[in-house]
Amino acid sequence: MTSVEMHHSVNLKLRTINPELFVDSYEVEKVLNEAQEVFIEKYRPYVDNDEIARKKLDPLIDTDSLTPAATAADNMNTSAVFVTMPGDFRDVLYEKAVISATDVDIKPVKYDEYNTNKDNPFKEPYASLVWRLDYGGGKHELIPLAGATITSYFIRYIKNPTALDIDAANTSDFKSKDHEEIVNIAVGIIINK
Repeated sequence: MTSVEMHHSVNLKLRTINPELFVDSYEVEKVLNEAQEVFIEKYRPYVDNDEIARKKLDPLIDTDSLTPAATAADNMNTSAVFVTMPGDFRDVLYEKAVISATDVDIKPVKYDEYNTNKDNPFKEPYASLVWRLDYGGGKHELIPLAGATITSYFIRYIKNPTALDIDAANTSDFKSKDHEEIVNIAVGIIINK
């Protein structure tokens, strides 16, 4: 379904519920985009363990191989490097780093965990484990074992969906069989406002 077809479907369902209800195109477009977000949030918690959820969000799963940027003055650690996430990045599904042609696991850590364990030789990053701190601004800071150099970073991630634009009559990123569910979510949002 195109965004225009989804818009018409929302209006038809609304007229069935209340023939007097009128919602302008701008509002329907806004609510359809909100419905896409609700759809993602509904299935995202289950992607790792449920094939149905994985299939629902499959159109949003993408991969990228990134080259870390040279170290900067604001690194938390002298061995740390930054990677800039793709512009459509939303959420990590899987990630790995490459050090000396070897795949290395990534462990996301919180800042308090970093501060507590950075000087603990039994908790710090090691040869086959890199820590990741979320930096903000679409960046991740990768912290390897002291002296190790990360040459690349691979990520499989959920991307943000393309915004539905009624004027452009674009098509939703989701599979056509899921468009009706998104329309129903949009109708529910409008009815409950």
